[in-house]
Amino acid sequence: GDQSSDAWSTRVGTYLELQHACDASSLVFLSEALHERARDAMDRKIQACQAEGRDVGFAHCGRSSAFKTKVLCEASPSLWFSISLLQCTLGSQERLSIVLGMLSVGTSMFSIVRSSAHELGGGWEALRVGWVYTGGVTYQRIALGAVFRLTVLLLNTELFLANSARFLGLWYCDSHVLNLSEGCLDSSSLVFAG
Repeated sequence: GDQSSDAWSTRVGTYLELQHACDASSLVFLSEALHERARDAMDRKIQACQAEGRDVGFAHCGRSSAFKTKVLCEASPSLWFSISLLQCTLGSQERLSIVLGMLSVGTSMFSIVRSSAHELGGGWEALRVGWVYTGGVTYQRIALGAVFRLTVLLLNTELFLANSARFLGLWYCDSHVLNLSEGCLDSSSLVFAG
């Protein structure tokens, strides 16, 4: 194959992108395995409570901490920057870079939607058991209350809708850049350094 510095640079970039994807995937697989274990334990708890005639209580196996840290603080800002990178480079980058960028955006959107659905379920469950402002069995925490959880979900949903509009702007706008306050930007006025 090609042994030039450009070819090696492309290979290194590809390997690093794949390495980062695998690193993230291994953590996701681990958390998915733990989540399945927790769901199984929750199902067994519900069965035991029903057999004993006790109130089930909070019966949602969610991931509100992961939602706040991984989705709101990592995935949503990362999605914003990935779309910005695509806006700047869509007309000038090689196909592999564009495909990797689209893959990054697609997986981020999928994980945000999936996690948002879980968080919505947790917020509704908190309302069901009366955890409106605070929640928890041993300690009353604001972060477990429905108001806090649904407010965080609403904030993330707003970011997701803004990101979705910007992503659709890649094809809607001739310049590939949709500014949320000004609309499609004129490609002659855009200056990208690099």
